Order: sequence, then C-alpha cells, then structure tokens
Amino acid sequence: MGQKKKNESPDITMAGTHLAEKNAANSVIKKVVTWVVAIAIIVFLVGMTAYNYLSDSGFFERNKVAASSENYSVTQPEMTFLFYNSIQTLEYQMQSYGMSASSIGLDMTKSLKSQESMYGGTWYDYFSSQAENSASQLLYLCEAAKAAGLELDSDDIKDIDKEIDTLEENVKNQGSTLKEYIKNNYGPSVSEKDIREVYKLQILASKYMQKISDEIDTSDEVLEGIYAADPQSYDKVSYLQYTFNYEDFMPEEEDSDETADTADTTADDTTAADTEAEPEEDPAAKSEAIEKIKGYAAELAEKKDVDSFNEYVKNYETSVLGKSEEDADKAITSAEHNKVGYSDSSEIIKWAFGAKVGDIDTSDVSDGDKIAVTLLTAERARDEEIATCDVRHILFKHDTYEDDTKAREVYDKWVADGAKVEDFEALAAEYSEDPGSSEKGGLYEHVERGQMVTEFNDWIFDENRVPGDHDIVETADIGWHIMYYVGGGESGWKHTITHELEEKAAEEADTKAKEEYSVNIDKDVMSSLA
Repeated sequence: MGQKKKNESPDITMAGTHLAEKNAANSVIKKVVTWVVAIAIIVFLVGMTAYNYLSDSGFFERNKVAASSENYSVTQPEMTFLFYNSIQTLEYQMQSYGMSASSIGLDMTKSLKSQESMYGGTWYDYFSSQAENSASQLLYLCEAAKAAGLELDSDDIKDIDKEIDTLEENVKNQGSTLKEYIKNNYGPSVSEKDIREVYKLQILASKYMQKISDEIDTSDEVLEGIYAADPQSYDKVSYLQYTFNYEDFMPEEEDSDETADTADTTADDTTAADTEAEPEEDPAAKSEAIEKIKGYAAELAEKKDVDSFNEYVKNYETSVLGKSEEDADKAITSAEHNKVGYSDSSEIIKWAFGAKVGDIDTSDVSDGDKIAVTLLTAERARDEEIATCDVRHILFKHDTYEDDTKAREVYDKWVADGAKVEDFEALAAEYSEDPGSSEKGGLYEHVERGQMVTEFNDWIFDENRVPGDHDIVETADIGWHIMYYVGGGESGWKHTITHELEEKAAEEADTKAKEEYSVNIDKDVMSSLA
C-alpha cells in the first residue's frame, strides 16, 4: 500500500519540469492565438475594404439581373441607368414647357421613396415603372429582332463608340471626366460598359422597328388610294384671324383711400378681404366697350386681302391700343394660321373648309366679349409643299473657330475643284465637327420642317431651293455650315399618310412582340435601384 503511494507521488523535479513545459506551451498557444486574431482582423479589414470597393464599383449589382427574356437581359446597373434616364426625360419635358421638375413636386435632394408623385404612388414607383417598361420593350423587341435574323454589326458598334466619344467630349469641355459624369448622374454602380450594353439593346430594337418600317408599301398608288378614301383628313386650309377684346376699352380702376389703408389691416381683416368677390364691372362701360370693338371688327371685315388685313391690324395695335411696333408685328404673326387640318370641334375650321379665298367670318367669342375676324387666305387642298428633304453639311463650331475663315477656305477650294459630291463626303469626314453626320458624308436624310435650328431650316426649305445648291450658312448657336442640298422628299400630304402607316405598323409590331416574347422582372432588384 505504502509502495503504491510512493510510486504514485510525483517527483518534485519532474513536476517542476512538467510545469515549465506546460507554461512554455501556454505561452506558445497565446502567441499563436494572438497572431491568429491579428491576422483575422487584418483579413476582415482587407475584406471590408474589398467589399466596399466592389460594392461601390457595382460588382454585386452587376451580377444581379433585373429583367430577362430568353436570350437577353438587363442587369441592375443597366436598369439603374434606365431609371435615371426616365428622370432626365421628365426634366427635359418640363423644361420644354418652360417649367422645372420641382414645379410638379419632384425634389431630387430628397429620397424618391418619400415623395408622393402626381401620377400616384411615390416618385420612386413612377420612375421604376418607367424603367421597367423601357427594359421590357427593349427585351421583347430584341427577341423579335433575333427571330427576324437581325444582329449588331461593326457599324452599329462604331455608332455606339461615337455616342460615347461625343458624351466624353462634352463632359470634358465642362471640366469633368466621363467616369465622374456617369457617377454623378447615374450613381456609382453604373459604368461605361453598362451604358454600352443598353445602347446595344436599343440599336438592335431600333433595327427591328426599321425593318418593319421598310416593309411598308408607300407606293404612290397606295398613298393616292388612302387619300381618295378620306380627303378631308389630309386637306389643309390657311387663314388670318385677329380677335378684338372689349377689356381693352374698359376704364382702369383707380386705387381708393380704402384700398390704400389695407396695408394696416390685421391678419383676420386681410383674410376676410381676400375672400370678398371682385367688384362687378360697370354694365354701361362694358356695353360701350363692346360697341367699340364691334365697330373695329366691322372695319377689319372690309379688308379682303392679306396686305390690307395686316395693315389694319398693325395700325389698330399701334394707334388705337398704343402698343409698340414690335408688339404689333407679333400680333400679325400670331394671326397667321397656315396649313390647318380639319376638326369637327372647331366652328371656324368647319367654316374655312367650305370658304373661298377672300371670304371673311366675323364671330362672337365668349358670349360677345370678344370678336374674332377671320380671312381665308388658302382654300381647302392637299398639301403639296415638300415636307422633308435630304441635305449634307460640314460643321465648323463657334467654340473651335473665331470666324468663318476656315469654313470659307474649305468651301472655296471644294468649289474650285468642281463642287463634287464625293469630295464633299471626304471633306465632311475630315473637317466636320458634327459626329452625327461626319462619317456619313455629312448627310441627314428625311429632315422635317422645323427639325433643325432656324437658319439651317430656312435655307434647306427655301421655296427656290433645288438639288445641288450649296452655300455657307451660319447658325447663331452652333457655328458655320457648308451646305449641300441633296433634294426634297415627300410632299406634305404624302408625308402625313406615310407617317400614319409607319405608326400603325410600329404599334402592331410592338404589340405582337410583347405578346409573343415573355420578360421576367425581379421585383426585389427593382426595389433597390436608387
């Protein structure tokens, strides 16, 4: 028993040795743990940095598909691009009406998800829906294009390159870079590559719709048949119309002492005053004013031709109403109504469609408060005037050149060499600063009236213009253009019918493709675009 205990008792020296070994082992373990923890922290920090970088660069979003069809897809960054494009489109539309997006309640400094839209729901819902519709249409039209054997070619890619180059040049002139521009306008997840991918879808979809347009029969026989079936829909009339207003002859209201004292009223008094009805007009004064405009209207009704009509209006504006010559000229311009189509809702149009040149209509407007005098200047007929034309130009921008010296030098040499079209095409490629036409020999086809800036438009649609005409034209906002008139296209009535046929064919093709090719939308992705 004692022997067993002795054997079981550890030797003190050995115990010390084991303890030292144990302590040493623990020290090593602690060091290892410390290093493991340190490495883990470093890995975590590096990982977070990489994660943040990938997140900011749109790496994770780029791998998310927002919309897809059988052969094509739109990633989250590409959908984000379409999302912000829909915002820019709305802002542009508002600007065209002389308004801002803020006037309809859109505040881009606040979250779109927190703002109610005038269209119902939030602004985020509205723009998300617009982007979704755009993406869906692109995808099902691209599927239709693929089924029709269409695909992108090298020229299409060059067109995309030119679009990007033009954008890059524009932002560079504004002191920025393309990368900064894209980030500021579309967010950090969108890259140039994403924009290019959207452009590819847009071009392919456009090629399909162009194919549909090209297949439409617009022969003279077809157009004549459509016109003969319903001439009233395509005929036009022209007339002058000036309106006399009795208010121009009403005595001005004088400020009373009582009105002057309103500045001292209390808030309650002001509120009460605001709710009061405006003072009624003096019936006798109104009756006298109406009799005056009847007399002037009767005098104008005697003017049976354009010159005498306009002369009377100018004299009335300046001598009777006391307006400036400039205002009188504006009134004359406003009186012109050229090439007006038929409308069942307009009594004056219905009259004009049955009237003869020189006929006058005098009509009470607003229960006799106003009187409109109308002179027919062109009887009902179909519009034979050229509606579109083809033209070439070489642009020298104001931003690049101080004057027309370079444009004149190039133009004079071209004329001296025989003014040949093939030479013009080469010069356009070499000198023109218009990326939209420079590589097409400066050519613009099917240009419609009013499509180009004023000076450009007026030159190409001059009634005496003939194919082969050329000159230098300066546009106030752009620069100098070496112009070459290729020729006119369709007349007005033909253009109208052709446009109607194209719209109908495009609508039918779009509806068919939408029904035939399904598009899947990821709602989770759509909820996190901005």
